[in-house]
Amino acid sequence: MPVILIEKIHQRSQECSHFVLITPDPSDNKNNKCKQNDFFFRRHCLVVEWMSKHSEFEWILFIDGDMAVVNPNHSLFEYINGEQIIFYDRLFNHEIMAGSYLAK
Repeated sequence: MPVILIEKIHQRSQECSHFVLITPDPSDNKNNKCKQNDFFFRRHCLVVEWMSKHSEFEWILFIDGDMAVVNPNHSLFEYINGEQIIFYDRLFNHEIMAGSYLAK
């Protein structure tokens, strides 16, 4: 990740009280309750498990590894609307995606 991008992420993170990069190994079965065979189900389970241990965080932003910031001038707070979980629609077919999301 380029240094400039990391600095920009850090600057934007100052809007929040916390900023944590979580990189669990979904294939590690020793320390988690997530035993799903499917990778996608397991990673969502890992997020729930992490959130249950870290109640000090009001929101978590889960981002797929292939996601990119399109417009860094927008704040994530613009998208928080009182719901418990916020997904996004794909532009080309309006499918609701669960690859990246905001969760409370």
